[in-house]
Amino acid sequence: MYEQDEPKDKGKKKENAEKPVSLHGPTFQEVVKALAETPPIKSEDKEKKKPSN
Repeated sequence: MYEQDEPKDKGKKKENAEKPVSLHGPTFQEVVKALAETPPIKSEDKEKKKPSN
């Protein structure tokens, strides 16, 4: 839907999304690798300890 609506916007959004990710530190691939290496149990434990809701 978005692609057909404004293909130019898609390219702009991708660039915009890539910039903050790079600023945060690791690249998308690095994040994916870290997520794959990190067990889901750890993530759940962190969320349980931090009651943000």
